[in-house]
Parts: sequence; C-alpha cells; structure tokens
Amino acid sequence: MNTKTLSQSFLAALITMSLVTTRLAQGTRVEGSTESSGNLFESAGAEAKQTSEDFKPADETMQTRFGNLEFPGGYPTNETVQKVYDELDLQRATQLYLDMYPALSMHGLLKGVVRDYGVRDCSDVFLTANRLDSKALFLTGNTESLYAFIVVDLKADRPTVIEVPLGVIGPFDDHNFKFVFDFGPTGPDKGKGRKYLVLPPDYKGDVPGGNITVSSTRGVDTNSDGSVDIYFGKKAPKGKEKNFIKTDPDKGFFVVFRFYGPLEGYIEKTWVMNDFELLK
Repeated sequence: MNTKTLSQSFLAALITMSLVTTRLAQGTRVEGSTESSGNLFESAGAEAKQTSEDFKPADETMQTRFGNLEFPGGYPTNETVQKVYDELDLQRATQLYLDMYPALSMHGLLKGVVRDYGVRDCSDVFLTANRLDSKALFLTGNTESLYAFIVVDLKADRPTVIEVPLGVIGPFDDHNFKFVFDFGPTGPDKGKGRKYLVLPPDYKGDVPGGNITVSSTRGVDTNSDGSVDIYFGKKAPKGKEKNFIKTDPDKGFFVVFRFYGPLEGYIEKTWVMNDFELLK
C-alpha cells in the first residue's frame, strides 16, 4: 500500500436510482393558494371547488420559440410531433452537457496538474503557494485559499493510505467531482488528523486496522438478482450504510421513485415495486 502525508489545505482525488425526499413545511404559504399547513387534506379542502367550467380547452394552434404547433381536433399533426421530438432532443442534449460539466472540470484539472505541473504519482503534491488568479481554469477555485492537490489513481496504486495531519481541512472527490468524504474538522478525524485507507471500487482483499477506511465509490450494494434494497430510518442497519437514507422520526418525508429507461417488466406490469417493510 502507498502512504502519503498532506501538509496543506485541500485534497482532490481520482477516484444512480434516484430518490427524492421532501415534506410540506409547516406554516408556509404557496402564492396564489390557501396552503398554509403541512396537512394536504386541510389545505386543499379549504380551497374553492373547481369544475370543468373553470377551464377552457387548449388552442388548436400554439406559438412557440421552435415554431407553430398545430392540434386540429386536439391531435398533433405529423409536423408538430417532429418539432416536439426535435425540441426534446435539444433539451436533453443541453441537460447532458450541464450534467457532465463537473466531470469534465475534474478530468481537466487532473490532466492539467499531471501534464503542466509535473505531478507524476500520488506521492506528488501540487500546491498553489502563490494562490490562484482569474486566469486559472479551476472552476471552483478562489483567489484567497491555499490549495494542495494530490491525484490518486486507484487502478495504478490500488489501496492507498493518506495521512492527514492535525488541522488540515478539505474534501475528497471522485473523478466525476462527486463528494466521497471530508477530512479535518468536518470529517471522521474531527480535525485531529488520522490515516485514511482509500479502497478501490469492489475491493475484496484484506483491510488492515488502525485507519479510517473509506471506499472510493458511493455506489449501492445490489442483490444477486440485480435488485437494490434501500433502508430508511434514524440509523443505518449494520452493514447497510451504502444503501441507507437517513430520516427524522419527528418529520414527514415523501418518496418519489423515478424510472429511467424502464424495461418490459415495468411496462407490462409483470413487475410491481413493493411497499415499505418494517424491520424489527
């Protein structure tokens, strides 16, 4: 295993199912409505009733920024269908570009410190001793902080020990610029300094003690049939930390399960998601 000591501020490293939880905030009011309670039955029940007479049919012609859309008799023409599909393609391509921005930023940063500043392995520390300026292409950098970067390639180095000294603060991010863990006052070492053992994805070897052990990936554990179990509660069940979402027993939460590219089982209803099950 490789051992490294970091002596300055920040550490950058080379290292979905989507669940959305929310709750109605008590005492908040939605503009234009009577909602002022966390109880949907009370807030919606207090509003004036609506009927079909309160709405008018959509126009058969719509002016949009991507052309005129025609709906004779309420049905889109072939030309309208194509325009809408073209617009969806544009929107999805734009969203993909935005979604990949963090990963491209980190990839450029990692390549840059190796190519331009002589970083050759995880034992080299790149330090911004003179601070950054506005010319640097570090998208999240500022001109006030001193940064220290190391690049950890777990494919090349395998399990790596990083010794963080007293008083150092920073994040450990993966190649997609996604957060993995903090070190320093906001991390497990609480600002007192410790050795962190960083494991490659799906590492199955021995794990020595005496270190704070972290996995370089935050992916969930899957079952043998490819399914995934997600646990909710105040505290994660032992061994289920990667598949756990913390909830507050004193507050409500709302779960939405999004399907991306659903397969035949979902479309034909041969697979149905199970409800929550209480663990004892």
